[in-house]
Amino acid sequence: TLGPAIALRPAAREDVPVVARLIRALAAYERLADECLADAASLETHLFGPRPYAEVLLAEVDGEPAGFAPFFHNYSTFLTKPGPY
Repeated sequence: TLGPAIALRPAAREDVPVVARLIRALAAYERLADECLADAASLETHLFGPRPYAEVLLAEVDGEPAGFAPFFHNYSTFLTKPGPY
């Protein structure tokens, strides 16, 4: 067999509940669930609202969510150029 099908793709608006679930799972794994205030409504606004503040890549194995990588852009005044964080 060829093994599992692995994909990495940008999250879409319909993925917001999955991203929220993955964030809560990470918080639970880190034993920080009581500090996690992530909710789907805020994520949708911040990821897909009129002024997006961040982006998310989703990792899938055989079509099922397996991980996520949030990132946002910053601007270095010392280097005078943008970069991801």
